[in-house]
Amino acid sequence: MAKFCTECGKEIADGVAFCTECGTKAPADPATSTTETVTEAKDTRVETPVVHTPPAQSYQAQQTYTQPAPDPTSKVVGTGAYFGLMLLFAIPIIGQIACLIMAFAPKNKNIKHFARAQLIWMVIAIVLIGILVALLSVLTNTLMDFIKESTGGEFSNWSDIFSNLGDLEGLTEQFQNGGLEGLPIE
Repeated sequence: MAKFCTECGKEIADGVAFCTECGTKAPADPATSTTETVTEAKDTRVETPVVHTPPAQSYQAQQTYTQPAPDPTSKVVGTGAYFGLMLLFAIPIIGQIACLIMAFAPKNKNIKHFARAQLIWMVIAIVLIGILVALLSVLTNTLMDFIKESTGGEFSNWSDIFSNLGDLEGLTEQFQNGGLEGLPIE
């Protein structure tokens, strides 16, 4: 007689110890109910047919996927919010303070990451401006030293150079007349 798995209901071949479908141990006795009734009526033998019924199958409810609730810390931030934050961060001093607060305080990760990116850009800008100021300082000092050497020390700073150019009205008249005579240029 055939055996049936108690878990999945699949027929198990004779001599097999485990179900090939689900791996459950095969029952020791055939899990079938056979009804054979032999009745004798007037020297005639009547047999009822053998009915094989598998054991009651335990069906598991189908697992359904439920989408998790949205995480408020990673809620999508729209373009308008980013634009507004950019305007806020562009305000001198107040914007930098707001950017620092937004980089560490909000629960929304997107706003926090945007503010941190803005802080990085601010640091890069400050470093580049510092380098530019240092270069211009060195350049102007070098240029001033060159002017001092070329004029024999007559011009010691930029105000001396501009004060010795003369009257601005006189310069304008000379340029309109097309001549450069009388200018303090050697």
